[in-house]
Amino acid sequence: MTKAGAVIVQDVKEVGGGLLIATFKDADGNVVGFRQQPKQQF
Repeated sequence: MTKAGAVIVQDVKEVGGGLLIATFKDADGNVVGFRQQPKQQF
């Protein structure tokens, strides 16, 4: 995403229970967030 002009606002961070979040701003100024749920173990 950074190659397309996005700027990292908050790098990947584990916020508890294995949940990962990150935030960036695209070339148009829109703030976008990602979250990744941890894998559930059965």
